[in-house]
Amino acid sequence: MRRSLVLALMISMGHASVAMAGETLVQSGQRIIIRQLRADSKARKAEQAPGTLAQSGMRTRNKILIGLGIAVAFAGVALVIDGGVEDSTPSSRGER
Repeated sequence: MRRSLVLALMISMGHASVAMAGETLVQSGQRIIIRQLRADSKARKAEQAPGTLAQSGMRTRNKILIGLGIAVAFAGVALVIDGGVEDSTPSSRGER
């Protein structure tokens, strides 16, 4: 809607004389359209999905450390869960 209004304004009054020193209506309309197009492109960039770890600007060393940290945390949680399990099978009690 805004673009069509600006376009109609540019066509109908684009060559009108300038009352004060400044830009003409054509230049003003062009500036408004360019500003709107830039805002639209910024909005499209913001809507794109965020990048993955591989696309980030981090160094390889940091990525490896993050991976190791995740692996250590997973192993620690698995060991804590396994340590709390009761061994109640006959083979674990030595009855078989």
